[in-house]
Amino acid sequence: SAGGDAGGLVGYADGGGMTISDCYYAGGSIASTTGVPITNAGGVVGNVQGNVSRCYSLATSTSILGTNVGALIGIGGGIGGNNLTDSFGSSAGLLAIYNSGPLNLPRSSMKSDLELVTQSTFTNWDFNTIWTITEGSSYPTLR
Repeated sequence: SAGGDAGGLVGYADGGGMTISDCYYAGGSIASTTGVPITNAGGVVGNVQGNVSRCYSLATSTSILGTNVGALIGIGGGIGGNNLTDSFGSSAGLLAIYNSGPLNLPRSSMKSDLELVTQSTFTNWDFNTIWTITEGSSYPTLR
């Protein structure tokens, strides 16, 4: 997307304490293909004014034209929450987990591809009813 607030799942989320949870982005590159800079772009959400929980992103980028571009979140902050909890980005993606804003990051970080196919990486995730994983060979998917 050219312009601003672009995300693999959500461009802009301002819910005053709302939470985006149990999601993933496996779409690949986040980049401007039009030559117009992008602002606030993330694999899951471009601009979040709330919380993100139990999400991961495989977003990559080798060419970014713009500002506030992150593997999971481009920019975060605002009213209500501002937590990125139990969420991960791929360290192979050449992006930080998020770029800008006053976010708290409890139990969230960049992980290697090997860690992202290991169920024990995803503590506090529900693999009985929400998620499934083939240990050692596939990333988590929703049931």
